[in-house]
Amino acid sequence: MVISATGSRETNERVARDAQSLHKLINVVDTPDLCNFIVPSVFRRGMLSIAVSTGGVSPALAKEIRKELAKIYRPEISKKLEAIGKMRDRAKKEITGRKEREKFIKKATSEIRKGDI
Repeated sequence: MVISATGSRETNERVARDAQSLHKLINVVDTPDLCNFIVPSVFRRGMLSIAVSTGGVSPALAKEIRKELAKIYRPEISKKLEAIGKMRDRAKKEITGRKEREKFIKKATSEIRKGDI
């Protein structure tokens, strides 16, 4: 994997060509047309991971959106996810019918999420 961030279009293009000729993953920072992979803006809250990408068009906007989502999904979401996980595990063991289990899990998840996230 290669990441090029030289500030020189010419150098970045050469790095991208060389990396591609060697069948390497290449990311040229802020130049999506030279990339064969992009790096999303990510934040985590315990087991919750949210990645935001603009396809390399605007990393700054992806970062802004990630920050907005981080304000919505505060640290308390971790405890709620833990509760949902325990409830889901138990439902998988105790409710044999798939449709009934799905209905129960959706309802219970909604109840757990009610109120402030």
